[in-house]
Amino acid sequence: MVNIREYNMIGTLILGIDHGYGNIKTAHRVFPTALIKSEKAPTFSKDYLEYDGYFNIIGEGHKSFIAEKQSDDDNYILTLAAIAKELSARELTSARVHLAVGLPLKWVQETVYAGERAEAYGIQAYHAGY
Repeated sequence: MVNIREYNMIGTLILGIDHGYGNIKTAHRVFPTALIKSEKAPTFSKDYLEYDGYFNIIGEGHKSFIAEKQSDDDNYILTLAAIAKELSARELTSARVHLAVGLPLKWVQETVYAGERAEAYGIQAYHAGY
């Protein structure tokens, strides 16, 4: 049996990322959902991502609540950081990845069972058997 944390499909690594309001979680890493942008390289922190001309210090500062995470640039950068941290945990410097992200299945099920139409939220629920 394949350990789901190490699962890959035809050479593509499947990475699950949970974008929580307090923490970002992957199979091997957890870090605060926060970042600070700086034009200068950080003096003390080694946990940063250089992107688009900025040094994004990961896990520093406070991230305000944002309902639409997919349209937030900071969440994009935090996703890149999650990918980098997960690859580092696996001692990889590059990989072809497929991201598994989204709403928790339990939330979707409860919404549907409560009689609300999931389509009203733009949700399409699929069940994949493993």
